[in-house]
Amino acid sequence: MRNIFIMFTILCILLLLSGCSNNNLSNNIDESNDINNTAEKTSVPSLNELLTSELTANLESIGVDTSALTRLEIVEPEVDDTSYYLISSKEGIQIYLDADRNVVSIVNFAAEDNGLSAQDNVLVLLDKVRKLLNLGDDYICSDGYTSFTFTRQYPNGLKNIYESVNVQVSSVAPAVTVLRRFNVPPNRIEPVLTEADAIKAAENNEYAVHSTEVPLICYCPPDSETGEVRLAYKIHYGTESWAIIDAENGDVLGIDALK
Repeated sequence: MRNIFIMFTILCILLLLSGCSNNNLSNNIDESNDINNTAEKTSVPSLNELLTSELTANLESIGVDTSALTRLEIVEPEVDDTSYYLISSKEGIQIYLDADRNVVSIVNFAAEDNGLSAQDNVLVLLDKVRKLLNLGDDYICSDGYTSFTFTRQYPNGLKNIYESVNVQVSSVAPAVTVLRRFNVPPNRIEPVLTEADAIKAAENNEYAVHSTEVPLICYCPPDSETGEVRLAYKIHYGTESWAIIDAENGDVLGIDALK
């Protein structure tokens, strides 16, 4: 009888140890999965992954020596919550990509001495910029000698300078030396308020007097808090005063007036 009791006790202990072992194994598997998931979420692409064959070819076409690009880091500007990939070279070439791996900025002063032949004229070079950034025909390019700006123009004729690309090209070689893209779409394309509604909203502030001028439709600079570009009316009162009225809700977005 005593032997049976001892065997029963030993069996219970073995079962208990087996359960603990399984729990520990399960916990270890869960922890391993958590680590793997975290690694996947925080993984940073390699330089080769970012410099795809298509991107490399497009950069080379505008005079960037991609063979010199050997450095990769993550940049988080203090004025922006967005992170950027910075690909650079010891010669000072800098390529900034956004989280979607689109080019937003290029610094390429090394192109001044890259020895490229001037077989491509500026218009061809600007077409290559369009291809690099995938700019549609709604981006209108300004005339220039070495500095150009692509600005998005909507069907109503209104241009949004906050959807634009500033480009500087070398006067020595067919290459882009500086490129900076701004990509903030507006909240609206067409106004909700009529011109008469906007004038009435403007007259409700303490500085305004009745305006006989036609309100000018425009886009306001990005809001300091939301970063949003809003469609608005700019209403002039003579030559010294104006008010900016939100074209959607009639809010006064800005006033410059003399009593």
